[in-house]
Amino acid sequence: MKKAISLFLTLALCMGLLAGCSNSSEPSGSSTPSGSVEPTGSQSGEKLHPTLNLRITSDITSLDPQVTTVNEEYCMFVQIFEGLVKFNGTKFEAVPLLATDWTISDDGLEYVFNLREGVKWHDGSDFTADDVVFTMNRAKEMPSTKSKAAVIKSAEALDEHTVKLTLEYAYPNFILQLASYPWCIVSKNAVETYGDDNDQMLIGTGAYKFVSNTTGVGVTLESNKDYWGGEPYFETINYKLIPDNNTALTALLNGEIDLDQVTTALDVDYVNNTDGMTVHSFQRTAAYFIAFNQAEAPLNNEYFRKAIAYAIDKEAWCSLVWNDLAVPVTKNTMLSEGEEGYCDAIPTYDYNIEKAKEMLELSGLSQDEMSFSLTVSTSGYGPALGAAFKEAMEAIGVNVTLNSLESGAVKTALFAGDIEACAWNLASIPYNPALFYKLYYKPTGYVGRNNTIEGLSEKIDEAGQTYDDATRIAMYEDISTQVGESCMYVPIAYQMMNYGCSENLQGMAWCPSILSDYICNWSWAE
Repeated sequence: MKKAISLFLTLALCMGLLAGCSNSSEPSGSSTPSGSVEPTGSQSGEKLHPTLNLRITSDITSLDPQVTTVNEEYCMFVQIFEGLVKFNGTKFEAVPLLATDWTISDDGLEYVFNLREGVKWHDGSDFTADDVVFTMNRAKEMPSTKSKAAVIKSAEALDEHTVKLTLEYAYPNFILQLASYPWCIVSKNAVETYGDDNDQMLIGTGAYKFVSNTTGVGVTLESNKDYWGGEPYFETINYKLIPDNNTALTALLNGEIDLDQVTTALDVDYVNNTDGMTVHSFQRTAAYFIAFNQAEAPLNNEYFRKAIAYAIDKEAWCSLVWNDLAVPVTKNTMLSEGEEGYCDAIPTYDYNIEKAKEMLELSGLSQDEMSFSLTVSTSGYGPALGAAFKEAMEAIGVNVTLNSLESGAVKTALFAGDIEACAWNLASIPYNPALFYKLYYKPTGYVGRNNTIEGLSEKIDEAGQTYDDATRIAMYEDISTQVGESCMYVPIAYQMMNYGCSENLQGMAWCPSILSDYICNWSWAE
């Protein structure tokens, strides 16, 4: 039986990692990156496979970088639009893209970016500093991006190819934040002419141009022959709408699509043993987790949350929910080893029914009060995860109602705090400590809001503005330990990602933390 495919499959389709095309590193303090590495050049002559066919699982509603919050849409607009920098997937750092280099003031408040010259928008007009200023100011106003953009005090064009960004406060991870998708630069003229969030404003500087978005069919992009990094190999990218996983697997094996996620161990073996096919596998660092809105009973009760944690058999769920293609989380944190804040002091809640029942006793809740709803996605691993959770809670006498929504609606409800509990997958792209702690751990953040850890918000703000690495990391470790002890979340599993594709498809960059790649680097061996 094929289990439902994760929404993040699509991220791999066009995302495999902003690791893209560079070897430079993020500056520390006042510095300038040593050179900027450009995307791979174009291929000449007639091509054996000029069209790349990829899968999407649902219709695309927006490709505006400062509007969409849907993962399947991220994978497309990073082919159309570009940021000042991009994520180097092999490390947690940012490298040049539309900016060739930059300097940072000693106090960490001013960033001056030198912009790449000779870059053209898809309509043939020049990319300039005015477009960057416009995008930064726009990000401060758009609902989906204004919380992230609040750190920017002002944006100023010093000349046609130089921009100064002044911050409200020192932010050690600011350059890394600029590598995330909401910061793709949009054309000032296109947005002012056509407005926000429509097909006409989808004019970027990237290696691919928008062609069409047809409901029930998919999205088509075509190569930008005048791309500053060189014309890409694939002349056309078709994102085909294939909601059904069995249909998608058949399409992959028949060559109707060129890459797709494979979601069962049996299918991984089958694809690997199919002539001309291969599977790329790695473990994601982002964890699936249960989030709690702690504003109301019973989930405002710490003992009750701990009872939930002890009642989950994570190892069994890796087989039951993820078809043996996941590994259980050990520490009670959504972070992975090596990320800022991960440490040995974070507690562990191993599967223990007796401990779960003991926590229920300590909670002081009556049987009638032990009831809440869990919001899950109707796609991906949502249905299986919801069913497993409901069964686990029944084993300790807790009543759970499942609230199933389309994945985009789940994310909207989660970030709005319009949930009691929610099953979701962490997708920080790329992992940015200051942003992660703000969005996931602060009472006023998006998820797990209204926690009761005294002084936590102040600690998060202080850590996010601390430049000394050792001091900042120690602060994050203390915060992570407190969050784990209060059981603000219940992390469950790290998914194994398996992507089947033709052996001829080359150039993808894979990273455990995110799945997003510039397709300009991909090619077809002939």
